[in-house]
Amino acid sequence: MTGIVHVIALAIFGLSSLLLIPILVALGQGEGGLAGIMLIFSTLGIFVSIVILAAIADLEYNLSRSLSFVSLLSLWLITSLVGAFSFMVFLNMPLGAAWFESVAALTTSGGSLISKSASSQTMLVWRACMEWYGGFLTLVSVLHILAPGEFGGLINTERSLRPKSGNKTWLPDSSGYQRLITEYVIITLLIAVGLMASGVTSLNSMMLSMVAIATGGFTPFEGALDENVGRFGQFVIIIGLLVGTLNIFWRRSIIRSPRTFLRKNVELNYILVALLVLSLVYGFRYASLAGSERSAENALLHILEGLFSATSLIATSGMETRPGAIAVLPDVLVLAVVLIGASIYSTTGGIKIYRIAMMAAHALRELKKLIHPTSVQNLRFGEVVIDEQKMAAIWSHFILSLILVGIGAFLISFFGFSFDAAATLAIALFSNAAPIYDALIPTLSEISLAEGVAWPSLSDGNTLSYIVFSALMLVGRLEVIAVFAVLNFRYWLNR
Repeated sequence: MTGIVHVIALAIFGLSSLLLIPILVALGQGEGGLAGIMLIFSTLGIFVSIVILAAIADLEYNLSRSLSFVSLLSLWLITSLVGAFSFMVFLNMPLGAAWFESVAALTTSGGSLISKSASSQTMLVWRACMEWYGGFLTLVSVLHILAPGEFGGLINTERSLRPKSGNKTWLPDSSGYQRLITEYVIITLLIAVGLMASGVTSLNSMMLSMVAIATGGFTPFEGALDENVGRFGQFVIIIGLLVGTLNIFWRRSIIRSPRTFLRKNVELNYILVALLVLSLVYGFRYASLAGSERSAENALLHILEGLFSATSLIATSGMETRPGAIAVLPDVLVLAVVLIGASIYSTTGGIKIYRIAMMAAHALRELKKLIHPTSVQNLRFGEVVIDEQKMAAIWSHFILSLILVGIGAFLISFFGFSFDAAATLAIALFSNAAPIYDALIPTLSEISLAEGVAWPSLSDGNTLSYIVFSALMLVGRLEVIAVFAVLNFRYWLNR
């Protein structure tokens, strides 16, 4: 249990330290009272974390495979509760709404109950910081726990989040994360500089860069994106979302030898093809809706907007250039893309293209065996051979995902949501793309044509509904099977 406490203390230390950014913003905005409250909250979190780390510094500890999964679930639950407490203190939010806000931020789902017009810039910065931190926690969780455990057929990276046995220092051990956090910070700063160069205000640039690299969907303003960041700013956000979408192991390889890398990497090719096709479909759709307003300039604008919408969907972000931009395509297509998601070892949600491609290859191989029963054919994903055990894990993950989305939609329907609304929200939350629900809300004319259609706003929920929403987001972020492994009570009773 000492190892679990070590991991949780590190996570709380990081979240509490991150509060220093909104504290500086509050001081710059002349909000001394809020800065003081945040400083107390941050100091308390850092102090408690350091005390815990100091208390267990002389203890021998190591995380076994089973306890590492417990530490993963505990990390996300406790960190989200600490984040919820911050919203309760800073914004006087009730517990249910505060926990939803915290989970939506940390899972990079992007849904929010905060009134952006009524909230201070400081609180919006804190909300964006939490989404950025959630993206980092996602990468750490996948790289060091989920992948080594090969959950859902993930490819083992041979890494571990196990703290060193007999660690004699009470200081947070960040040696395993230095390269990751350094790269994460540098990319965030580069995106922020690009946004500022496009004319976006410094605070909005900082917040949008944090959200983009985490492939989140939170925007720090009420108006449409194209009204606040401009065309070049949209292009910078596209780059940020794409970087967040790609496998973190690809970045240096793409720079060093792009031609060789593209030829060998199957998953990246799938993502690029999907992005190209979806961008063209969106672009043609925007052009057809524009009618007679056709020119070379408008064509470029349609292509840019189509690229933004396609990137946002594949990245499971849900950001739109303007209201209704995503909804120009059929809802079924939009939800299918979001549910699939993008690459493994990224901050995106969804089932992941890797699993869908392997299931398709496995199904095709089984069909070929009907004609050639004695044929032997290995399943490969690039240079990685996929054995039957891994395929069983992939199919289990897929089936469990669909079952949980169905259960989620069923539960959501009890809170006044119609079938379409409940299914849409369940997929959006599970895929960590909550803004998709708002993007697909029918227009008033469409609602008037159908009786009994109910698309409540997320802000209309109650404590019980927010618990269900938050559980869906957490399960989607934790790759489904990891949660079931922890909740295997028979295993724990028989230990």
